[in-house]
Order: sequence, then C-alpha cells, then structure tokens
Amino acid sequence: MDEPGEELRIVHAFPDEGAMTDHFEGSGERTASVQDMIDLVGTEVCGAAPAAAVDQLREQAARVPRANLTLLPVSIGGYLRAPA
Repeated sequence: MDEPGEELRIVHAFPDEGAMTDHFEGSGERTASVQDMIDLVGTEVCGAAPAAAVDQLREQAARVPRANLTLLPVSIGGYLRAPA
C-alpha cells in the first residue's frame, strides 16, 4: 500500500499454469465480495498464463472504465516462483 493509503497492489505468484487455473476457480465470487471496497485500475500478468484466465481478466477489465490488462508473457527471469 502506498503511504497515503490510496493505492494497494495485490500480487499472486503461481508455480505453474495449473496452479493459476486452480486459483481462478471461484475467483468471480471472491472478487464480487470485495468489489464495493476497491476500484480496479489494472492487472498485470507476468509469464505464461492459461487462455481461460486471460479471457477472464480481459472480461473483468472491460467492465471497469480505465482498467488495463497488461500481458507480459515472455519470462526472462527477475521474479521468484514458489515450489509446487
């Protein structure tokens, strides 16, 4: 969270595409439970992601004015992945 308490970033790190797919199961309900508390400004996906997850994120960004989806599919290192 930034110092004024106005911006929060949430980071999810997955060891592989399967773990990301598992995480996305039921994510619509989890997101709906907090949508009145947050204003989505964007999502970044670093590394390969399942097409269904990318589609879901695209749909989510399209419903929110000015929300961006940034895809960075080529991983060249620089971030950690937890062991599966």
